[in-house]
Amino acid sequence: RERMWYELLSAGYTLQDLRAVITYLQREIRAQRRNVGALKLSNLLQLFYGLPSRCPVLPLNLHEKKI
Repeated sequence: RERMWYELLSAGYTLQDLRAVITYLQREIRAQRRNVGALKLSNLLQLFYGLPSRCPVLPLNLHEKKI
């Protein structure tokens, strides 16, 4: 897990980006469009792995970063 966090932060993502994604997922979970499992670390990090259409809260330039 530590390596996943390290790679995420090394790719240039910030705490603010992570908060935006978590807030987005919490809103989607409350609206029953997402499962609570979306907040699991491995699932959460998938949003940063080039899946821009699944997480509209990240700026487009961040989606181009590779982990």
